[in-house]
Amino acid sequence: MRRPLLIVTAGMIALTAACGTDRATDAIPAVQPAPGQVATRAGTAPSIDPRAAFCPAIGEVYSARLGPFAAALSRMTTVPSGSGEAEAARDEARKALGSFAAEIRSVTATATAAEARQAGAKVADAMAAKSTDDKFFGGIRTGEDVEKVLGTTVTGWLEPIDKYCA
Repeated sequence: MRRPLLIVTAGMIALTAACGTDRATDAIPAVQPAPGQVATRAGTAPSIDPRAAFCPAIGEVYSARLGPFAAALSRMTTVPSGSGEAEAARDEARKALGSFAAEIRSVTATATAAEARQAGAKVADAMAAKSTDDKFFGGIRTGEDVEKVLGTTVTGWLEPIDKYCA
């Protein structure tokens, strides 16, 4: 009875020892990387994916700044055209878009990857330019116009960052 038990135990030890080794190099693989890290071979430090911090930060800016911009655009469509309220609503929308652009610029300026910095600068430049464009704001008169700006237009502005984060 001892001999079969010894054979089974030895076989279990051999199987357990073989688990987790890389057959090509007999090396034990690296520990599973943390979120945002790239898996590497054993003995080397994991590298941080530059998108891991950048893309969520851009998402936070988007979440925080799109709402005020949308509210200001909607307000533009509900006040009488040519009134002081209309001008105040337009100024509010300009400021909201300018703040959105400035925050994107701020987040992307500190990105570790040059591609992220370039994409962020391009997005921030486009948004900042539109924040001072009278023709752009003059074309927003209805709820449908607001929907178009918040959908197609904002998506177009953010495309360079979307491509980087995809």
